[in-house]
Amino acid sequence: MEVSIISREIIKPSSTTPNHLRTQKLSHLDQMNIDTFISIIFFYDKAPKHCDQLKTSLSQTLSHYYPLAGQVKDHLSVDCNEYGVTFVKAQVVAPIDMSNVLK
Repeated sequence: MEVSIISREIIKPSSTTPNHLRTQKLSHLDQMNIDTFISIIFFYDKAPKHCDQLKTSLSQTLSHYYPLAGQVKDHLSVDCNEYGVTFVKAQVVAPIDMSNVLK
């Protein structure tokens, strides 16, 4: 499967994080799994017509879940600095069978 990246950008929260919430302490469980990376991939038959709407929705969601837009500071806490998350738009060059991807 050959994938071509069309665009890559950082989506920031739509509103600022209040000063008293700038540092989020991690639980003991989070501290043990600090190097975990989670990615979400959505597949569409054709490019979605409302890509800007997806970006706006993500930006608004990050305002409510502000630690997701921050960075791990010292393995004990998250600096809720509104860094943002990476939004990548890509295209599969050759046609693929989705059953192979799901396997």
